Amino acid sequence: MLRFFRFIAGSAIILGFGVVGALLAYNTASAQDGPTSTSSERGDCAECHLDIVESWSTSAHATAFSSADFQHAWDLQGEAGDCLTCHTTGYSRRTETYEHEGVACEACHGETPDDHPPAAVAINPGVQVCEDCHTSTFSEWELSAHAEADMPCTTCHAPHTQTLRADPPEQLCLECHQDRPETYVHITHEEQFCGDCHVYNNTEDELISVHAQTGDMPPTGHHNLVSPPACIDCHEQSSELALNNETPLLELDVQIEEAQAELDTLKAQESNAQVLRTAQGLVLGIVVGAFVMFLVNAGSKRQGGKQ
Repeated sequence: MLRFFRFIAGSAIILGFGVVGALLAYNTASAQDGPTSTSSERGDCAECHLDIVESWSTSAHATAFSSADFQHAWDLQGEAGDCLTCHTTGYSRRTETYEHEGVACEACHGETPDDHPPAAVAINPGVQVCEDCHTSTFSEWELSAHAEADMPCTTCHAPHTQTLRADPPEQLCLECHQDRPETYVHITHEEQFCGDCHVYNNTEDELISVHAQTGDMPPTGHHNLVSPPACIDCHEQSSELALNNETPLLELDVQIEEAQAELDTLKAQESNAQVLRTAQGLVLGIVVGAFVMFLVNAGSKRQGGKQ
């Protein structure tokens, strides 16, 4: 009887270790597999909003996870989970799972209520929903006149296609800025699109490359301020002559200030020289005048002596 109980106890212990080992192996395998999706392909929104889902399906948000560029960069980063915070919807760092690939409806509109419809979902969540991922652009926008005028991102950008709301794009600016300033810069650049100068940034390929390599969000020019690179990009020859291909702008400013100081010195010296020449002329004139008067007086005395 004792042997039987020992057999049962031993079997239970062995089975317990087996279960623990299986769980550890399962968790290890899951971690090695990387982040996984907890949801099937979404289709609930498309049942009613077919046109919107169709326009979204080819957008940068929809392909944020599946695009070849992201997959390549993500692979180079060792499939870092932090990338999925913006490139998937509903990512959990704790479980390394996400609800949907790409930026799906819930990322902006929040979770759909169980009784929708008739219960409503958030239609315009505001600029904060863009801030979470587009950090640099949001910071620039906060410094712009657009932010002062309380113009959110969706004023210019269609949220589902992520394209500008007007084509050609300059028409978008002219909807508010109907009177183009009659300044020299605007008159001489009539053929340029407003954004070429006021929303200047690097090319899309360069922006993607920087983000893929560093994870940083490069500036996109949404402060709407014209910066020197916007001019240099077109006036390359002039900038090369000015910068000598190597001279930094700060050094150039110092050189300009030094040249101005030298010019002021020369002007001062010229002014001093003019004063000196005037004084010398005055002294010389007095000497000459005195000599002439001496000759006149001497002549007068001789004339008086003869008489």
